Amino acid sequence: MADPTRRKIAVLGEMAELGDEAAAWHDRVAEQVIRLGPAKVIGIGSGHMDRMLTTITAAGLTAAKASEGVPLIEEITRVLKPGDVVLVKGANALGLEAVARELAGMPTP
Repeated sequence: MADPTRRKIAVLGEMAELGDEAAAWHDRVAEQVIRLGPAKVIGIGSGHMDRMLTTITAAGLTAAKASEGVPLIEEITRVLKPGDVVLVKGANALGLEAVARELAGMPTP
């Protein structure tokens, strides 16, 4: 059984590599994010990501685009609380693999 005190945080990168299928896949991911109901969604990228974040916030979830000029890992760790579970949906073109590795190396409470 899931621990109700553990918040779910989703870090999602634009899936630019999907070509003509990108819009449909971003819509599918948005539907799943809404179904899972994370406490916060941080989106990286534009275009399809902007639409995805709009869909997610319209469903009543907290979502925001990553700030420009702020290191992504810094932005993520600012919202984290002890016990949070973070999903990083990788987008190597956006450098999310490095972010996932850095988060995985953080000490746990």
